[in-house]
Amino acid sequence: MKTIIQTIVLLLLSNFCIAQDWAPIGATWYYTELFMFQQADTDYLKIESVKDTMVQNKLCRKLIKRHNLQCADRPNTEFMYSENNQVYFLDTIFNTFQLLYDFNAGPGTQWMIKIKEYTSTPGVDSLFVHVDDTTSITINGIKIKVQYVTYYFHNEVIPGYYYQSQIYERIGDLKYMFNFAPSTSFLCDMNFSDGLRCYDDSIFGLYETGNAVSCDYATVGVYEKNSPQIEVYPNPFSDFLTIKLSTNGSFSYRIVNILGIEILSGMVEDSRIDLRSLLTGIYSLELFDQNGKSVVCKKIIKN
Repeated sequence: MKTIIQTIVLLLLSNFCIAQDWAPIGATWYYTELFMFQQADTDYLKIESVKDTMVQNKLCRKLIKRHNLQCADRPNTEFMYSENNQVYFLDTIFNTFQLLYDFNAGPGTQWMIKIKEYTSTPGVDSLFVHVDDTTSITINGIKIKVQYVTYYFHNEVIPGYYYQSQIYERIGDLKYMFNFAPSTSFLCDMNFSDGLRCYDDSIFGLYETGNAVSCDYATVGVYEKNSPQIEVYPNPFSDFLTIKLSTNGSFSYRIVNILGIEILSGMVEDSRIDLRSLLTGIYSLELFDQNGKSVVCKKIIKN
């Protein structure tokens, strides 16, 4: 009987260790934060693993963010667990855990993340994480797996959208831990992650990518103060956009679709832009001053 009890205890401890090999308490991620049309203003995003907690009968790690990505449909607090070399996160929209990383996946394999559809009709979109290739590197004397992946977004309104990244074992996606987003954020004009600066935990140690002079370096530029104040309305629009400027001078524009293809370009005349030729959909409007400097990059929606 004693042997059986010891065996059960060892198995439980083994499962506990397997379930908690992601985000050990105290683990910290630092990412560079940029803003869509204020590139001179640089801050940092921070995610920290703070405690163990039970969620939906899963022993999870609770992760707290210094502040959130305003365009991402994610909460400030995350709950995650791992088992069998896979990492899961709590999706509060679907009220279930979803697979975020699969470190068992090799070249040619993929996994799927469900995303709430952005249109007025309720539904579910799909983001497939396809592993293109794998390798291994050694950091701090520890060998880890690296996956080169392509994210493919499947949506009947926005076909063919994809982007590439790298996922490191223990660390996650080098762009951002949750490097997926609903389609509403593809042309978002708020803050975004410009990549991992540092990762640190008590076992793995400190890993610095060299993308910044320090993990928590922040600087505030003067771009916003020197830029003209510009209002764009209405948004969504039907035929015309009105451009309200706080300064004199000529401004040019270009309209880009969701795939990054330029659709229209020209000069802002009489404080408005004629967009009657555009089809219904989501676009990006970029405005340039008379020196060719980009002063606004904004998501616009045509009804």
